[in-house]
Amino acid sequence: MLSIGEFAHSTMLSIKTIRYYQELGILLPDRIDKGTGYRYYDQKSYDRARSIQMLKDLGFTLNEIRQILSECRDEEDLFLYIDQKLNDVEKKIQNLKRMKDQLIRQKKASSSGDPWEGGIIEFDFELPCYVSHKFNGSYEQIGDAFSSLYKQYGRFVKGKPYAFYDELGYTEELKNLQAVVEVEVNASLESGKPENYPKTRALKMIHQGPYGTQGSSYVQLFSYCRDQDLKIKLPVIEHFIKGPGMIFRGDPGRYKTECILLIEDKS
Repeated sequence: MLSIGEFAHSTMLSIKTIRYYQELGILLPDRIDKGTGYRYYDQKSYDRARSIQMLKDLGFTLNEIRQILSECRDEEDLFLYIDQKLNDVEKKIQNLKRMKDQLIRQKKASSSGDPWEGGIIEFDFELPCYVSHKFNGSYEQIGDAFSSLYKQYGRFVKGKPYAFYDELGYTEELKNLQAVVEVEVNASLESGKPENYPKTRALKMIHQGPYGTQGSSYVQLFSYCRDQDLKIKLPVIEHFIKGPGMIFRGDPGRYKTECILLIEDKS
């Protein structure tokens, strides 16, 4: 039988930690002297302390360890918790990898200056002939909509695709989001009726960086419109000049998106 000091020395746990583990109910003394209150520990306590340390080294929290020690009766029971912890660790690794990639992209962007190319340009926006896929959903779903359009009209498509947003602001569920591709004017389409977007005064700015980082460019565009007393009209348009390929994702830091605001004529 070991005193708490001897037990602490043997397990390499501090006396404070041993007492804390007792409060949590995961490491109880074998006996407490009623007269002195001294705690004494046996071989079973030592084995339990080693198990706790092993589980901590595997990344389990004290609450998880308490649950494991109360529910597991053999190694097979423990395997279930280890499998779950493996899944959790894999998710953390993926999240950390994404964070690392974002930090690297941010470092590159900071060292190369602003992510805007060429500043704000005024021009006439026009799409003589296009087809679209309109849906309600998230921004991430537009890739599937483009795939559908390319499957249906691929041989008639000209240039890079567009996205039309029929509302300003941000919501998880966008309404009337349009995936748009320009097609040849005289294309003989088997299905669908091509549309025409007439020549309209507009402003544009090319943003370089991953999708979802265009906000800094919109700040520039919206501020310019306010300073110049220009009235914006919908839809807000994005033209995906350079993005992931059909096979290779490429470097998101080099993606180029043309952010376009349509402007009402002052006359």
